Amino acid sequence: MDEHTRFCGCKTILCKKHIKMEEETQKELDNNPLHQAFLRAIKKNAEKRGLEAIKIILEASRND
Repeated sequence: MDEHTRFCGCKTILCKKHIKMEEETQKELDNNPLHQAFLRAIKKNAEKRGLEAIKIILEASRND
């Protein structure tokens, strides 16, 4: 049982209370500079790994 079900008592995650709680949580995260920095770091790391993967694929294709 998740926190919402205990709080709301409903059996679905699509009730109005749950949707409102999710929207409020998202707004808080959008306004949190630490969370935004964390998302930028994840994106930068993913881009770096993507470029590394492309380099490996290109090198492998040249060796064939």
